[in-house]
Amino acid sequence: MNEISNEGDILLADAINANTSLTSLNLNCNNPRETSGEVLALALCINRTLTSLHLNTNNILYKGKIAFAKMLNVNETLIYLDLSSNYFDKRIGDALGKALYKNTTLTSLNFYDNLLGNDRTKEIANALCKTIFLAI
Repeated sequence: MNEISNEGDILLADAINANTSLTSLNLNCNNPRETSGEVLALALCINRTLTSLHLNTNNILYKGKIAFAKMLNVNETLIYLDLSSNYFDKRIGDALGKALYKNTTLTSLNFYDNLLGNDRTKEIANALCKTIFLAI
C-alpha cells in the first residue's frame, strides 16, 4: 500500500495533466488522503490520453467519489475504469447512475464489492441500458 501525501496527490495530478502519452494508470490499494479523489478526478477532466484507470481498494472519501462521478460527465477518453472495493454507497450510486447516462466512451466499468444497494444498482443498470457501448 502506498502512502501518497496531499502534496503527492497534487504532483500526480499535475503529471497526469502534463503527460501526453500515458494511456493506463494503476493506483490500486492506496491509502487516500482527504483530497485524493477530488484532485485526481479534476485531472481526469482535463487529461486527453488516459484510457484505463485502476482505482480499486482505495476507500476514496465522499467528496472524491462525487468528483469521480462528475468526471464521468466530461471525460471523453477513459474506456476502462475500475472502482471496485471503494465502499460506494447509495448516495454515490445516484451520482454514478446520472453520470453513466451521459458518458459515451466507457466500454468497461468495474464497481464490484461496493455498497450500492438494489435501488442504486437498478439506477445504474438503467443507465447502462442506454449506454450501449459499456460492458460490465
